[in-house]
Amino acid sequence: MADLAAHLVDEVLPHVPVRQWICSLPWRLRYAMGYDRRFCSDVLGTFIGALRCSLRHSLIR
Repeated sequence: MADLAAHLVDEVLPHVPVRQWICSLPWRLRYAMGYDRRFCSDVLGTFIGALRCSLRHSLIR
């Protein structure tokens, strides 16, 4: 695992700042998402939509 991470950092990812986004959810939602693909897809779509909206607004300013 450490070899793969080193390869990604050294050879694959460009030498520019990279931002990591984290979607933290309550345990009940995580559990439900683990058993329901459609629900998981809906939650992920909502998160990505909110992230896109936030990024668009930050670029406009």
